[in-house]
Amino acid sequence: MRTLPAVLAGLSAALATPAFAADDDWPEIKSAPFGAVRPWGAFAHYGGRAEAAYTRGVTLYAARKGDAPVLVARRVRAQGGPAYIDWTDTRSCPALAEAARRLERLQMPGLDVPGIGKSAPAGPAADGDSYLLWADQARWRNGRSASIEVRGSDGSALADWMQDTFARLDGCWRLERPSL
Repeated sequence: MRTLPAVLAGLSAALATPAFAADDDWPEIKSAPFGAVRPWGAFAHYGGRAEAAYTRGVTLYAARKGDAPVLVARRVRAQGGPAYIDWTDTRSCPALAEAARRLERLQMPGLDVPGIGKSAPAGPAADGDSYLLWADQARWRNGRSASIEVRGSDGSALADWMQDTFARLDGCWRLERPSL
């Protein structure tokens, strides 16, 4: 009888095994593979200060299950220690597809060349948390391909989208990696 609880405890520990510490670094979040599928986008929130600092990052993959397109998301979380990874996809979490649709409509910042053109209105300094977005499959208005990387801070459209997305996906994450 003691064997079953020991096996269950071992299984639980194995499923919750932390990932490599570098998994919460922005370059790793942007490039983590999903089998043979490479990421098309990623977003991350770096927040808190000192020992309360934390990372939440999501890598996005476009794949197919048979004839159907599937969006897969890999989340990494860390706070002063090892990173933990979990997964979701659009088959089990329709909120992920809605988050992607809202991402397509996200207002991007405009460029303001200092001393040229009109002056930007004075706004708050870029203090606080950092919000990063990268997409390798962006498009110019004429359809030409582009790659983008944007950083925002608290109060930006990017921060608002990301906070809302993390909240909407909260119940979607699973330890099991999706199968394709």
